[in-house]
Amino acid sequence: MSEPAARNPGGFPARDAETLFHGLAGLVSELVFATDATGVLTYASEAAIPMFGWQPGEMVGRHFSEFLSETSMAPAMAAFEAEMIRREPSVALSLILRGRDGGVFTGEVNSSALVRDGAAVGIFGLIRDVTETRTAEKALRESEQRYRVLFESINDAVFVNEAVPGGEPGRFLQVNDVACRRLGYTRDELLALSPRDISTPEAFGQAAQHRAALADSGSTIMETVHVAKDGRRIHVESSIRYFQYLGRPAALSISRDLTDRKRAEAERLEMERRMQHVQKLESLGVLAGGIAHDFNNILVAVLGYADLALLELPARSHVRERIAEIETAAQRAAELCRQMLAYSGRGRFVIEALRLSDLVADTMPLLKASISKKAILNLDLKAGLPPIEGDAIQIRQVLMNLLTNASEAVADLGGVITVSTGAMHCTEEYVARTVVAEGLRAGHYVYLEVSDTGCGMDEETVGRIFEPFFTTKFTGRGLGMAAVLGIVRGHKGAIEICSKVGHGTTFRVLFPAGEGVVPASPPAEGRTLFTPWSGGGCVLLVDDEEPVRGLASRMLERMGFEVIQAADGHEALNEYQRHANRISLVLLDLTMPGMDGEETFRALRRISPTVPVVMSSGFTEQEITARVAGQGLAGFLQKPYSLATLQEKIRQAIGRP
Repeated sequence: MSEPAARNPGGFPARDAETLFHGLAGLVSELVFATDATGVLTYASEAAIPMFGWQPGEMVGRHFSEFLSETSMAPAMAAFEAEMIRREPSVALSLILRGRDGGVFTGEVNSSALVRDGAAVGIFGLIRDVTETRTAEKALRESEQRYRVLFESINDAVFVNEAVPGGEPGRFLQVNDVACRRLGYTRDELLALSPRDISTPEAFGQAAQHRAALADSGSTIMETVHVAKDGRRIHVESSIRYFQYLGRPAALSISRDLTDRKRAEAERLEMERRMQHVQKLESLGVLAGGIAHDFNNILVAVLGYADLALLELPARSHVRERIAEIETAAQRAAELCRQMLAYSGRGRFVIEALRLSDLVADTMPLLKASISKKAILNLDLKAGLPPIEGDAIQIRQVLMNLLTNASEAVADLGGVITVSTGAMHCTEEYVARTVVAEGLRAGHYVYLEVSDTGCGMDEETVGRIFEPFFTTKFTGRGLGMAAVLGIVRGHKGAIEICSKVGHGTTFRVLFPAGEGVVPASPPAEGRTLFTPWSGGGCVLLVDDEEPVRGLASRMLERMGFEVIQAADGHEALNEYQRHANRISLVLLDLTMPGMDGEETFRALRRISPTVPVVMSSGFTEQEITARVAGQGLAGFLQKPYSLATLQEKIRQAIGRP
């Protein structure tokens, strides 16, 4: 009886087990191999053909090192030694293998020792061609790296969040460094939030229509507001689109910070508003100055003829009182002209060093009577302030107008009016917020402040308060604040206004701070009185207004002068060249069509450097004398003028007592 066939541990006869092994080896795509204890191949499956280009039988009997590249030799030998000698656990080894044609490919080798009777007699294992897999993995890694570089190099904030078309956005799935820095969160903190958490409620609600557009078209662009961790509000423009992120619907949002652009736009609009305001004020100033100039010429005739009439009337005439009333009314009209010239910035200033607190204190007793009886007046006048350069009369006018407005603001219900003085350092930002900021710089200023607890003003009223004839009172008033503006502009100052309806108003008038000590104030000038005086000689009278020429001629003739009249600069030069040996003085108007007074004066100086010239104008003396400084102007006559004033200027110019 024959012995039964040998069986392996699995229960298969040895012959069947070998058949089964060869069959399985042929089914798998990996190369199945075995070696002896020296590393010589003892078996290779059919996969050797497509993988190496060798027939299995051609590989058997060769050492496995013949199929390795130089770079893979050392790690392969080390692994073989570990398995054969130390019998260490098998690990997957990535090797660069060489085919029959010399080409190389990447193989992943899994092997283990063959043990028989307790001794390692070789190794067996599998070789898988992973060239395409590794190439794909490398491409994926490079793609991810490019994505990461692009994702982080964008200067805008980038967000990826869960999103269902038409639904509310979910939590963030990915954010870049710009988003973290801009909002002040760490990456982990931001990834725990959603778009709702970084938006204002208003902005998130307004974004609903954009989310609807996003659901329809898959993309949208919108402006919204992000809120940083510290509460800062950031205006952004977000470009949003749907896409698939790791197999699930998501939204990609790229948000550009518009905060600086919004700020620049707001500053540009504010600058345009200020420029328009300045241009309007300049235009109105030119208009006011022109009206005042023409009105002054009319007043020259009114006051002058009133003076002449008073001189010619008997002392006991009942008409003298009426003429005096005419003269008084004309003087009031002249004051109105001075206010209009102050608004235009061309008023007559007598500049001197002033102590603002002393000036206010000296003026208050005269002004208290004009303040509402229901108002409580508080004074807070700082001592030791730097001096200012200004015209005391004009600054008193500013104080009077501000106090009058404050009194009317509290008149009905009563309240408190506070007049303060002080000094402060103004930054460029502060100066830029004031009403009159053209050309003003940062520096030290002395201020006059008038505040009240009255009814206050809305923004529209504040914006129009300096317009000539704009008023919240009855029709016909309203030059007060326009005059204040002109006076402050003439003093190179500025005005700050703080007002709110129901909470009162504060006007702060800033004057550039001076240096040094204020000298003692000179005695106040009174009105020049007329005393009979006879001059003699010939005066060339130049003025484009016939009523002014007619009146001035009569005044000069009364003083004993012969008068030659000229209606413009060209006629004046012709008359002077004809009568140069007779003319002892020229009375010259500044503002004339064609050749004006300044041009005429310069031309006269070229003809005769010594002839006395008195300039006449309704504008400021400082402006005119500065323009002809050093050329020997004999005097300045402010319009409107009286007979006594004209006589005094003529006496001073020709040097006769």
